[in-house]
Amino acid sequence: MKIERFTDKAREAIQQASELTRQYNHGQIEVEHLLMTMLQQESGVVPQIIQKAGGNLQLVRRNLETNLERMPRVYGASEPSIAPRLRVVLEDAWKEMNTFKDEYLSVEHLLLAMFQSENIAHQILKAAGVTREQVMNALTQIRGAQRVTDQSPEGKYQALEKYGRNLTELAPTGEARPCDWTR
Repeated sequence: MKIERFTDKAREAIQQASELTRQYNHGQIEVEHLLMTMLQQESGVVPQIIQKAGGNLQLVRRNLETNLERMPRVYGASEPSIAPRLRVVLEDAWKEMNTFKDEYLSVEHLLLAMFQSENIAHQILKAAGVTREQVMNALTQIRGAQRVTDQSPEGKYQALEKYGRNLTELAPTGEARPCDWTR
């Protein structure tokens, strides 16, 4: 797996998942650690996708926290390793990336890959009302037809909504008045 082919946000999520694993004294980085860090990313796209998909973001966070608290703790261990379930999700994320014909692996590929196999993160998302189809629809609305061609694509999503203004919505309602050009 080539980490240089990850977007900045995907790389950051993996790194933060490792830190979260150490904070909880868990022996392996699990899919749930990764999902939690993707939800916590500042200006991250994953919370937007879940909300646009109609999912209950607070329920996802709460169930993830509960699950992380229940995981066995390991004290005195070395660096946490990648759990087999997370390795499968990472491999599936590469397939998602190729399906989209993207050049870099991004957090949305990781999120979609979580739906490919039965894992706790998938169950948590499903319980919060999020399905793969809803994620695909939300992703299409957020991302549009853009491809991931660099390491920081998330800042370009919904650029028109972020930086543009809808002049029709800003126009005053009611009766039209002539302009006074003499001022």
